[in-house]
Amino acid sequence: MRRALGDETPESTKRFAMETLSATSLPVVHEYAAAAEAMSGSRFEEAFAHFSKSVSLDPAFGLGHAGMAISSWNLDKQQDAKGYIAEAVRHLDGMTERERYRTRGLFYFLTGDYQNCVKEFGDLISRYTADASARNNLALCSTHLRSWPRAMDEMRTVVKLLPKRALYRANLALYAAYGGDAQAAEREARAIPEPDLFGTVAVAFSQLLQGQTRLAAETYDSLLGFEKLGASYTASGLGDLALYEGRLSDAATWFAKGAAADLSAKDPDRAADKLAALAHVRSRQRRSPEAVAAAEQALAHSKAAKIRLLAARVFVEVGDVARARKLAAGLSSEPQPEAQAYAKIVEGVAALKGGDAQQAVKWLTEANALLDTWIGHFELGRAYLEAGAFTQADSELDRCIKRRGEALSLFLDEEPTFGHFPDVYYYQGRVREALGSAGFAESYRVYLGIRGESKEDPLVPEVRRRAGG
Repeated sequence: MRRALGDETPESTKRFAMETLSATSLPVVHEYAAAAEAMSGSRFEEAFAHFSKSVSLDPAFGLGHAGMAISSWNLDKQQDAKGYIAEAVRHLDGMTERERYRTRGLFYFLTGDYQNCVKEFGDLISRYTADASARNNLALCSTHLRSWPRAMDEMRTVVKLLPKRALYRANLALYAAYGGDAQAAEREARAIPEPDLFGTVAVAFSQLLQGQTRLAAETYDSLLGFEKLGASYTASGLGDLALYEGRLSDAATWFAKGAAADLSAKDPDRAADKLAALAHVRSRQRRSPEAVAAAEQALAHSKAAKIRLLAARVFVEVGDVARARKLAAGLSSEPQPEAQAYAKIVEGVAALKGGDAQQAVKWLTEANALLDTWIGHFELGRAYLEAGAFTQADSELDRCIKRRGEALSLFLDEEPTFGHFPDVYYYQGRVREALGSAGFAESYRVYLGIRGESKEDPLVPEVRRRAGG
């Protein structure tokens, strides 16, 4: 009605009016409003600075601590984010009902309890239907449950409420990519009025889904224009693209240099992402000592659940199953379903390495029941193959191909991981060959279409032989 009457209220004012705020002074309100505006424009470092200032003015301002947590998470500082949200929930008693819902919802998200996150924000929205931030967070938690229709519906509603907010349209573009809709992802990303880092990442993801690797490389390179965070994504993106194409030495160089730059910028979590990727590359190169060293470095810089999972998989690949199982024990002791699911994935790949395919199937099936992940289905497909359950293996690997958007960023945190995807075609080829399928060689040919020019990928000679047979 206000729009129809010619109301030209700025979107920043509308966005702030959608919230309630328990604060002790106008300066605190001012800092919080500035932070909220920066967050909506994907300026996360600026947002963190304003949230931090609001807390320095009022240490009991719980929403300020919560804001520091979510802006830290967007900067990929996961350990910091958990500390800030833990402080935020200490001040729940000073919040309104609406603010308590929001803070608890963020707590559940940042600790990997996505079911409770969806419930908390769903309850909030049932009371405050026009709360764009709550709908955005509900969509975010829904993506981690791989509930793409709900995530997309919520984000479309948010974008209708605030069509000029870069963060919201970038999220819509990213979720479209993760859901496998490359055209929608690129369309939404290019509709963002100003240059946006995550919108640009969404463009690269959409290009990868369409097989436009050269364009994706150019898009990743353009992220350098977004200062140090952009440079970090450029290193991750180009390293991952090199892994995808089987250029393992190039991938290792990008990941190693990128990790060093992240550490120089005092960004250990982002460095750990690259070190874990480097460990995977080294294990693929059959350079086990270097793979172990990189995995150990990743763990030294981050104890995030995803880093422990990735490091454990590398330890299994190089034969150090005992160390992998120690990481699994730590993950299984945590209350969140995400950590417990990762623990079961580690146990599954460890059992598979030890030749017990049936036990591997059991562990991995349980993991997928706890949290439905792309990597869980991929490993289950491998386990079924080794167990001789070829039809079940074909189902799992086919599921991975249909859900290839999720492989763009295995943990749905915008960290590129599409280099893991081509292996699906190798294992699908083996499964269909075992089934006696007349067209089994097509899977191998797809693999070669991606990595056939590689002189470093150890699978290429085998795939050529199998495809030729």
